Amino acid sequence: MPKKLIIAMIVLVPTVVIGTILLVGALDGDSNPTAAQAPVSVANGLPQFVSTPPPALDASAVDAGKTVYAQHCASCHGVSAEGQADWKIANPDGTLKAPPHDDSGHTWHHADDQLIDIITRGPAFYAEFPDSPKTNMPGFQGTLSAAEIGSVLTYIKSLWNTENRQSQWDVSSGGEHSH
Repeated sequence: MPKKLIIAMIVLVPTVVIGTILLVGALDGDSNPTAAQAPVSVANGLPQFVSTPPPALDASAVDAGKTVYAQHCASCHGVSAEGQADWKIANPDGTLKAPPHDDSGHTWHHADDQLIDIITRGPAFYAEFPDSPKTNMPGFQGTLSAAEIGSVLTYIKSLWNTENRQSQWDVSSGGEHSH
């Protein structure tokens, strides 16, 4: 085999393989950057992405959310969003206790639209996912306005450290869900 052909194959085959992987990933959405990510460099022939920082929290929304939280959420989730003791252990009826909304919980693992849906619909949200835990949390549709629900979520975000806020922003910007 001629030396030039061998060199061309050494260069072209990895390029074609990497290009195919990127194309397939782009078609199924796995390697597309989210709104919170921007390509910043190429390493080993692959784009490298860095998250953009989450937007600053509006102080008036945090204050309004703290008030709504105190009135509608603190009785179960705790005054400091610490949740109920042993929140990961199911009650005898199979429902879970109210989880914390601070850094020790898992609220920051979920996208904004999912959290808004949970707050709005309560158990009806979880009914769509047969493997999800049962909850005693009521839905607040008709009790809280969309603005109040948004302010509660803003207040809860103010309780998270920078790393968890970034992680939640990345999930929210990508529209990913977990349940």
